[in-house]
Amino acid sequence: LLEGLSGDLRRVEREIAAPARAIFDVLASPARHAEIDGSGTLRGSAGGPKRLYLGATFGMGMAQQHVKYTSTNEVVEFVDNKVICWQTFGSVRGFRFVGGQRWRYELTPIGDGNRTLVKATYDWSDAIAGRFTVESMGFPSKARTALEATLRRLDAVVTG
Repeated sequence: LLEGLSGDLRRVEREIAAPARAIFDVLASPARHAEIDGSGTLRGSAGGPKRLYLGATFGMGMAQQHVKYTSTNEVVEFVDNKVICWQTFGSVRGFRFVGGQRWRYELTPIGDGNRTLVKATYDWSDAIAGRFTVESMGFPSKARTALEATLRRLDAVVTG
């Protein structure tokens, strides 16, 4: 596990003993996101396609500090079995009050393809009121820990 720090993003990476396709299948399935979530904030899928694609939107039930809300996400990068990235917005009764952060996963096959380097990035450079909604709430330090836990859980799901 490696950590990358650069301005408005946090990045971790992990080698997983599975083909990129198997890992990507989990990442591209919103129904499985709560299963691999290392942040402890996801409360299940709130709608969307079974498998994500470029431009797809999906919702997730969320809770932070006893506040329940729904995140609305749009897939902004998608290269099958290689890259998936979605931008997320928190909303209550249809009003976007926070968000703009991006969650990005990049998969690189290693050797014969039965191992994969997974890079996970949390980028808040486009966040709405980022200094308040991200930085003052301590999310940069929490993001690294959450990403590490997510990759551990992802590893367990695809290899377990």
